[in-house]
Amino acid sequence: MKKISKGFTLAEILICVAIVGIIAALVAPGLVNQMSKVSAGATLARAVEQIEAGCRQIIEVANSNYEGDEGTADTLGAIRVGDIPHADIENVSDDDPMALYFDRVGYPYMDMEPLDYTAAERFALRDSLKPYDNTSNASIVIDKARLTLVTSRAYKFKKIPANVWIFSSSSTNDNNLDDDEYLAAWVYIDVNGFQKDPNTFGRDIFVFRLNNKGILIPEGKTTYKDTCADDNITDGKSCTARVVMDGWKITYY
Repeated sequence: MKKISKGFTLAEILICVAIVGIIAALVAPGLVNQMSKVSAGATLARAVEQIEAGCRQIIEVANSNYEGDEGTADTLGAIRVGDIPHADIENVSDDDPMALYFDRVGYPYMDMEPLDYTAAERFALRDSLKPYDNTSNASIVIDKARLTLVTSRAYKFKKIPANVWIFSSSSTNDNNLDDDEYLAAWVYIDVNGFQKDPNTFGRDIFVFRLNNKGILIPEGKTTYKDTCADDNITDGKSCTARVVMDGWKITYY
């Protein structure tokens, strides 16, 4: 007698589909969140490398333009505006320290292009910034103020899905600080762009200090273990250092 094989009934198939749907609904949010964190860490690493590579190029270009005993530019603070090729800037002399105008003359070397925000757009962006715990804005008042100053500019990377805000800080190293401590600029990197939420420090916005050697020092370098600890994040800006120290991985949320 020939054996007849029996397939699944419609009811059984619908039950299986429903089970798979329930499992997917439970797993998907966590998977998407994990993928988002991996992408954010990788984007941040690429952005930092590109900015530092641009700073190295600026120093190399300045040195190549010197002749005879004109000097050398081992640091960003030693470079004048006229030491590197740049677009004309109104009311800026070639003899001015480049560090003072880093936000306007340095970006072409970092494969970035300007984001020409209007004053209203700047204020809207300023107001969109949020601390990690979303309970107090006291810790980011200064950060918000920097976005509206004339010595700051916003840019987008040409090949990276991130935006950066550069706030030129110092013109000369008048305090004779060590090159690692000398602050040439504040750098705010938003890994998914300024126009996209959550616009929160420690989630998509990360803060660095650009030193005289062209190295980005992550905010929270000495405090992140206490202020960006699991389940106890009191300062989202300091999470920048934790991401760097964890090998460009976001593990705290």
